[in-house]
Amino acid sequence: MKIVVLTGTSLQVYPAAGLVNYAPEKVSITVIDPNLPEVNLPNVTYLNCGASEGMRIFKKSLVK
Repeated sequence: MKIVVLTGTSLQVYPAAGLVNYAPEKVSITVIDPNLPEVNLPNVTYLNCGASEGMRIFKKSLVK
């Protein structure tokens, strides 16, 4: 399983905002940030929280 996790970015500032464009189409992408981005990209999971809490939630999602 390939995964991209972006932490601490609202996808508004480059270069972090462009990272989702480098992920292959079938890769699971998770964005963790307390400020939800203004864009809603397909196949992207958004966690509206800080990095520490977001990583705990993300980790739990991996070990279902």
